[in-house]
Amino acid sequence: MRQLHSRKNEPVTAPANTFFRFAAIGGIGFLIEAVLLWVLYSRYGVDPFSARAASFSVAVASTWYLNRNFTFHTHGSKLPHAEFVRYLGTSGFGLAANILVYTFLIIYVNVTVIAPWIALIPASATGLAFNYLGCKYFSFRGYNQN
Repeated sequence: MRQLHSRKNEPVTAPANTFFRFAAIGGIGFLIEAVLLWVLYSRYGVDPFSARAASFSVAVASTWYLNRNFTFHTHGSKLPHAEFVRYLGTSGFGLAANILVYTFLIIYVNVTVIAPWIALIPASATGLAFNYLGCKYFSFRGYNQN
């Protein structure tokens, strides 16, 4: 089977493959965030909101690196710092939706009775749609897409 290439003679990534890679890396980010949240909250007694801020920061940096290299193939970008700033901005919108769901579940459903990381599941799923579209059309603009 012949592989498509862009004008720069780089492989073209199919949109479905891009989404699945993005989602898989999001899953890795989720695991990083969940484990760190659990450690900070359960082992060190950090409140669930501060623990979430720390765990989210580590997860965002990790997913930016993985997405730029494996999803959007921008690892050759001459301006990785600008790309990271765009990624942070895009992640801010996803984070807003994510935190709204997380906060609702912590405060109104009182999910901390079970565990605060349970609230990460619907919160992360909500943020996924915002983040994917923002990354595809803004953060990693100009990546190899058809």
